[in-house]
Amino acid sequence: MNPVRSVISISALLAVATFVAMLVYAPMPDPRSRGPVFVPASVEDQAARIRRALAEGRHAAAVSIANQTTEQFPEDPDAWLWQVQVQHALGHEAGAGVAAEQLLRTTDASPIPAGPLAQALRSYRLGWANWALSRQDAALAHFTDAANLYALSSDGLVDEPIRQYNLASFLAMSGQPERAAEHFALAVNANYRADAGWWKVDPDLDPIRTQRAYLDAGVVLERREAERERRRNQRMDSPLAPPEAFEAPDPTDPPQSQESPATIPPDLHADPHAEPPQSPAPRS
Repeated sequence: MNPVRSVISISALLAVATFVAMLVYAPMPDPRSRGPVFVPASVEDQAARIRRALAEGRHAAAVSIANQTTEQFPEDPDAWLWQVQVQHALGHEAGAGVAAEQLLRTTDASPIPAGPLAQALRSYRLGWANWALSRQDAALAHFTDAANLYALSSDGLVDEPIRQYNLASFLAMSGQPERAAEHFALAVNANYRADAGWWKVDPDLDPIRTQRAYLDAGVVLERREAERERRRNQRMDSPLAPPEAFEAPDPTDPPQSQESPATIPPDLHADPHAEPPQSPAPRS
């Protein structure tokens, strides 16, 4: 047989064999699936989705996103931190306890950070893990460490509304509700912008819900959010507004300081426990 013809024949046979193997062994597409599969880019992306779901009362969605986050990022302590908080917020204390054990494991497995802001986050994680496991004394000690470390190291490095919100969160969980409420009021005075009403359901702030300073600041914040939503709806309903105006910032809003995305500025994707770029960004 002609050598050239032999090569062509063998190539054709291999091509046919490869095609048949693909038909036999390749997984068939699920006819029930529609559209692209969502793949989370980071725990921070998932955190924003969880906050919005909880704020909007979509509890099943919050649980689903939290489960997806721990499956996608099983060695990331923040994934388990969100799982703990979601389970706790919905009153699933057994589930919160299971997630807390994983939070302890992943936190202990991670190197102890050098910077005080990152150390504050680590103490915050340990605080929530112990809180969910009903180890109240240990939890309060860790939350107190988080508050102290953050207060000493965040001034000038974190945008002021976020800084004050974080201090309110850490102090509230450390058993200092009066001071925590004062810092929440300072966050509102500094033009803190809520993440879809997250502040209303944030479990960090549960210990200060009855504090007068919190209640008064909450009225101001709620009115501000309602006015911002009203102006946004006006812009969207205007027939003269160009499409880009729907997403443009409202010029009547108080000015916001510009930050690196790593600090999660106080907008619709704000992370109330953000940290500057020098160290890993904390979460809520």
